[in-house]
Amino acid sequence: MKTFLIGEVGLAHDGSLGIAKSFIKKCALEGLDAVKFQAHDYKNESSKYEKFRKKFSSQDKDRKSYWERTSFTISQWETLINYAHQNKIKFYISVFSLELLDKFLKLKVDGWKIASGEFNNLPLIERLIYKTTKPIILSNGIANNIELKTVIDLLKKKKKKFTILECTSMYPTPIHLVGHYNIEKISKKFKINVGLSDHSGQIDSILAGIAFHAKIIEFHVTFDDYFFGPDNSSSINFKNIKIIRSFRDNFNKINLNKK
Repeated sequence: MKTFLIGEVGLAHDGSLGIAKSFIKKCALEGLDAVKFQAHDYKNESSKYEKFRKKFSSQDKDRKSYWERTSFTISQWETLINYAHQNKIKFYISVFSLELLDKFLKLKVDGWKIASGEFNNLPLIERLIYKTTKPIILSNGIANNIELKTVIDLLKKKKKKFTILECTSMYPTPIHLVGHYNIEKISKKFKINVGLSDHSGQIDSILAGIAFHAKIIEFHVTFDDYFFGPDNSSSINFKNIKIIRSFRDNFNKINLNKK
């Protein structure tokens, strides 16, 4: 099957519902399979005493303020999900707290993403296991081998549909540290589907991921190389999506004809 391509918006919408819709529309027009957002619960995830990990915003004094300003209501999230479906593109979401997860379970998301920082958040993962039948993807960015095996065994035991994404938690990631060779290693070791969560911001890295048979590739997207946001330097410009999709489709045709 073709590599499943996910355009990661994250918080690049900067709290604007209109910009969020623009990202969804553009991801759909460029032929991506899914669009993904992050939903942060500022009340349960952070506090005014926590500083930015990396200062980038002059209008927000800390992460709590940033997350509060860029948050959407559940009604607004429902609007975005419906807008994605109207544009015939799947909608994936990353949540970071049980409280917010319970709210999103009532919405018609197409899949769930466990971010690298939540890979060991077993209560969050277990809640997904018991409450949803939708696909789950998990980034292994800061997980060691024991932690990786623990989560994989849990998901296998419950017969969940899941994919592990090879990930390097550096922003941006130098291309030689992205971890393309680990896609096959993890897949063979655990006999599971493995993909790639890319933060390099380089189109060559995405193409390499396809060539290394990543089942899913998730990458941040941007309208412009100078767009605002902490992830912009790690993002792929929309103008390059056509190249990625063309390579993906042609690589799939090549594989279909191998003997």
